Amino acid sequence: MEFKEVINERLTTLKYTDQKIKKEDLNKIINNAIIAPSAKNRQPWRFYILNKKERDKIADMMDAWEKGIKENEFGIVTTIHRSANIMRTASDVILVYKYGEKVIYKETVDILSIGAAIENMILTATDLGISSTWLADVRFVLDDINQYLKIKNMDLMSGIAFGYRAKKPNRKGRYPKEYLILNKKDVEYE
Repeated sequence: MEFKEVINERLTTLKYTDQKIKKEDLNKIINNAIIAPSAKNRQPWRFYILNKKERDKIADMMDAWEKGIKENEFGIVTTIHRSANIMRTASDVILVYKYGEKVIYKETVDILSIGAAIENMILTATDLGISSTWLADVRFVLDDINQYLKIKNMDLMSGIAFGYRAKKPNRKGRYPKEYLILNKKDVEYE
């Protein structure tokens, strides 16, 4: 695909088929994450590819967490149950961890770098005809996940589900450019 097509084709997928991703495609996705830009070349990302048993267990943890909270306890509407179901049905789920010191400056740039790695993964998947879902909801149970997977001294930043979409999702609306550019009166753009 042309790059513009890849960007336009990328949509968050909520329903997956049972078709499995080839190992070589999963390797391409991870390899392209590894070459993402990172501040000071720190490469703070680490990846955990969940097997089916681990995915199901973590999805169960997410469902249990949601059942145990008071409605709107966090002042947000969670989609954790939906994310848990996506994890159960996707071909593969990768957890993305932040490795490195907890120093304010490094923490911020490491998180930005991890975002770049995740974006590389999602766009690579799209180019391969594989759909994805960015699963930030894993952070609600990050301590439970780390304990279950025996991960220490790393921060769980996100999960990403990969698979083949059962149906093409609708594109969600975006804010207009005029709303997003802060200094629009000072510069020309079109």
